[in-house]
Amino acid sequence: MRENKSGKRIYRKEYCSLVSKKAYLGNQEPKQIQYASPMEAESLKYFPNVYMEVAEFDSLRDEGIAFAERLRSEGVFTELHEVKGACHGFETALENYV
Repeated sequence: MRENKSGKRIYRKEYCSLVSKKAYLGNQEPKQIQYASPMEAESLKYFPNVYMEVAEFDSLRDEGIAFAERLRSEGVFTELHEVKGACHGFETALENYV
């Protein structure tokens, strides 16, 4: 996850996806991955309206943005906010000594 000088995101989808799935699923690979990750579902058109925040310094930022874009492309109302200067878990960090 990083941006180049033109402001375009450089995706490392394969790596981030692998790390995230391994952390979530361990060594198991479900037969129907769409139940573990909504991005793997064939369709998202039945999702309710979505409010989403992504942090600027979050390893899952690009995946969050891609998910919001996919929801929008399938006609789901999606409100996306990119929080500048924040890291993963920033909302809970406000109440802790992080």
